[in-house]
Amino acid sequence: MQSFLMQYEIPSDILVLYEDVTSRENRRNGSTESPSTLDLNMLMIDSNGRSFEQPFDHEILGSYDIIGMSVMSPQAPDAYLLIELINRINSLITTVIGGSHPRYYLDQVTSLSPTFAFDFVVPQDGWAPMLQNTLPNKVRTYPYH
Repeated sequence: MQSFLMQYEIPSDILVLYEDVTSRENRRNGSTESPSTLDLNMLMIDSNGRSFEQPFDHEILGSYDIIGMSVMSPQAPDAYLLIELINRINSLITTVIGGSHPRYYLDQVTSLSPTFAFDFVVPQDGWAPMLQNTLPNKVRTYPYH
C-alpha cells in the first residue's frame, strides 16, 4: 500500500503499535484482564522518512482523514480495540481493514457493531475500489482488483 501511495504522490505515514515486554508477558499469562491502548508503544515513520518511538499517544490518530490497518487474525482483538478508539475520537475518520483476517473472517468483520465497524473492508489486496468512491457507507467490502 505504501509503495502504491508513493507512486501517486499521496503522502502517508506508517504507525507500528506494539506492547512492551512486561505488558506482553502479562497478556500471555492471563494476569491482564483485557488489553489496553495504555500498554502500547508506537513507532511512527512519516512520509518524509523521519521516525520516532514513544509510548502510544492516541491523540495522533485524530490528525488523519484515513486510517488503514493490515490485520492478521491474532491481531483482530487489538484492531477492534483501536477502531473503537478511532470511532470515539472522530467518527468522520475513514477507516479501512485489510489483510488476512478480513479475508478469512469476512462475515465476522462485516457484521461488527457500529462501535467497531470499519468504513471499508478489503478482504484481499486491492485499493482501486477506494479510489473510485467518494464517501463510503458503513460497511463496504471490495474483492480483489
